[in-house]
Amino acid sequence: MTQEGSSDLKVFINYRRSGDTSRHVVGRVYDRLCQDLGKECVFMDVDAIPFGVDFVDYLERQITQCAYVLAVIGPGWLEARNERGERRLDDPNDWVRVELRAALSRGIPVVPVLVDGGHLPQEHALPADLASLPRRQALTLTDRGFHHELGHLVDQIRTAQKPEPTAPAADPAEPDGACAESARTSEGSTEVADSANGASAPAREAAGVSAAESERRVQTDVPADGTEAGQARPPKAKRARAAATKAKRDRIAAEHGRPAAAAGVLAARWYPTSRTGWLALAGVLVVVVFLILALGRGTQREPEPDPHARSTDEVDHSGAPVPVTALDPQWGEPDAPVTLVEISDLQCPFCARVLPTLEKLKAEYGPQQLRLVWKNNPLPFHKDAKPAAVAGATVHALAGDEVFWKFSGLAFAHQDRLNEESFAAWAREAGVNVEEFRAAFGSGKYTSKVDQDIDMARKIGVTGTPSFRINGVTVEGAQPYEKFKDIVDQQLQEAKRLIASGTPKRAVYVELTARNVAASPEQHEQDAAPAPDESRIWQVPISKKNPQKGPDDALVTVVEFSEFQCPFCQRVQETLKRITDKYGPDVRLVWKNNPLPFHKRALPAAALAMTAFEQKGNEGFWKAHDLLFESQRSLEDGDLKRIAARVGVSWTSTRQATGSDRFKDAIATDQELAEYLEARGTPYFFINGQVVRGAQPFEKFDEVIGARLAEARSMVSRGVPRAAVYDEIMKQAAQPRQSETG
Repeated sequence: MTQEGSSDLKVFINYRRSGDTSRHVVGRVYDRLCQDLGKECVFMDVDAIPFGVDFVDYLERQITQCAYVLAVIGPGWLEARNERGERRLDDPNDWVRVELRAALSRGIPVVPVLVDGGHLPQEHALPADLASLPRRQALTLTDRGFHHELGHLVDQIRTAQKPEPTAPAADPAEPDGACAESARTSEGSTEVADSANGASAPAREAAGVSAAESERRVQTDVPADGTEAGQARPPKAKRARAAATKAKRDRIAAEHGRPAAAAGVLAARWYPTSRTGWLALAGVLVVVVFLILALGRGTQREPEPDPHARSTDEVDHSGAPVPVTALDPQWGEPDAPVTLVEISDLQCPFCARVLPTLEKLKAEYGPQQLRLVWKNNPLPFHKDAKPAAVAGATVHALAGDEVFWKFSGLAFAHQDRLNEESFAAWAREAGVNVEEFRAAFGSGKYTSKVDQDIDMARKIGVTGTPSFRINGVTVEGAQPYEKFKDIVDQQLQEAKRLIASGTPKRAVYVELTARNVAASPEQHEQDAAPAPDESRIWQVPISKKNPQKGPDDALVTVVEFSEFQCPFCQRVQETLKRITDKYGPDVRLVWKNNPLPFHKRALPAAALAMTAFEQKGNEGFWKAHDLLFESQRSLEDGDLKRIAARVGVSWTSTRQATGSDRFKDAIATDQELAEYLEARGTPYFFINGQVVRGAQPFEKFDEVIGARLAEARSMVSRGVPRAAVYDEIMKQAAQPRQSETG
């Protein structure tokens, strides 16, 4: 760990050690930062505090050496409580509060890092000394996009220079205190220089410093009489300082691809000079820029702006329960009172069907009242959907919102031609340079954006398309126009009330989305959504990747979509045991995972069961299956470790599987099949393709199995091998009926 006083310390990781689920992510963040920046550049945790020192004083001194403080925020960060039931943040000596207070009070950039669905708290929910935290630009980390997302932050940290100490030692050649005063004054001058060179208040906020803090620095650091504080440095020291500044400027210019003169603005924040010098430099820069513009084009060109990069002028809603960022295609004003997030698939026919409804909404409400945001959720059984989504993300990155909507309209109009040549042709027609498109699409540069959207969709419980969130209110499928209109009108009224009560327009989306998501009832296991026709036989594929109990040549196959935290799934286990006891080798039970999003321990339990299947086969899976249901009321890590030991599987492997993506795709495939079959909720059964929904009594199962068994025996009598019965039934089975979801 970095020692006190290290001049290389750049990043301080602030996180809550208990009461929040973010701790497992913190280790990954720390490891990545150490790998990229060097362990000596990262400070984390009170474990590094020497014995016997005042921890508040020590932490404050460590923080003053940092260029960045990362505030890792999970879903329990705000309301974490101590053993007395008191909120930890309300304690002035709370570790998290002490560290953040020290950083915020000194204007050190603080980057909220949102993990596990955590979001930025509202100002009124925080102690006064942390109230400015929500005004900082946040970084959201997801499992799938972890390294890509954190890589952007690492790049920013690498190019940042450590700020000057708040009160550096005075130069021996200067009067006592003159250097400190000069440094403070020139820091204020740096803010003036930023303004002169076009740096906006949002740009300062993107670096973790609020506009109010920047304004405070200027107001407090510039003397009231307009004179310049401090004295000039001696010629030798001044030349050394200038040389160091030039070297730093040249390096920054090389890293950013910018002219050295422009890079000087970056270097200036960390190497301040006098106010007069800055004003003179600003004047020179203005003249130089004017001459370059007058000549038409300089010998060095600024790099083209990347449309994919987040604009500092955008309203940032990345902390909302349904996040929206500048990376998302949008129509309408960013502070419109109603935001409709469309989670969609370019190959889904129902997504195409809803387009006229969305156009009608845009025409009626206009961009001042309604914002439309696109998120990708390509379904796995639409083989061309993900390439199309990547093509759309590429178009948006290269040419922006308007061109994206043209491209997506062409894709929806020609869903039978979703291929690379069509993508290139539609990109050209929409207004994109086709060679740039081919290069970016071929490299997969923007695939990560699609993956992030898919992760977001899963986290908020989306499994089919189209799916919509209107200020957080859920609408599933290609519903009639009136359904959308009713919700939009209701949200407009709610937004007006918020604005009238003093909520800024740019904060309305976050406030209403949080309120609506919190107010929506949890999805019930016995979902009331319409079920498939129970009299029909549905096509339900199975494979050796699915755990099964019973022989391969069983005449009746019961496919169960289930999860380990659902009480109804536990309740039906006794019925399933009676079935296997009665029918023996004529019945096999096949398991498919469908952990529901509001059962937080269902996914870790599924990872344990699948680890047992991977290491011990079917026998290991069903042993873990039974133990997990026995322990359903307590499925924390300690319980899973105990169960793993009883099954005889490695807890290390289990823990790695729980915290990684090893079974993520397999589980997601089961969930997407469940959605495709409209098997919403758990438990859900298909008996040789016939639906039995929920924890029905034994008699219901017995009736359906008896009918299906008679049919299978008839097939065998006609010469169909027992092992081929299920496959033959599936060949004739129906696809899910055409509904309002793709």
